[in-house]
Amino acid sequence: MTSPHDDHRPTANRFMMEVDALVRTANREAIAARIPRVSRKDLESLARKTAELRADYLAAAFETDWTTVDLDSVGLEGKRRMYTESLAAFEALERAIRRGYIDIGG
Repeated sequence: MTSPHDDHRPTANRFMMEVDALVRTANREAIAARIPRVSRKDLESLARKTAELRADYLAAAFETDWTTVDLDSVGLEGKRRMYTESLAAFEALERAIRRGYIDIGG
């Protein structure tokens, strides 16, 4: 016995495949307009910056006495934000490379 939803599945699957292709094309075009190519050196540079920001954040954590209400006396909150934003950017770049949104080389 078939359900009325069975007839809908191939159409929905095809539709989602078309949406995926549109998203891929839109991302590739938008990103390539600003970042035409990423090299190993570019990726290494961003990785090193992210590592340095992580180290800054962790060092600030050791500099605070954790008893004051104002944790930003050592810049902890700002350093965390810088690190997490850098990490998010690095992960977004990795995803973009894996999905073929950015050309790699060099």
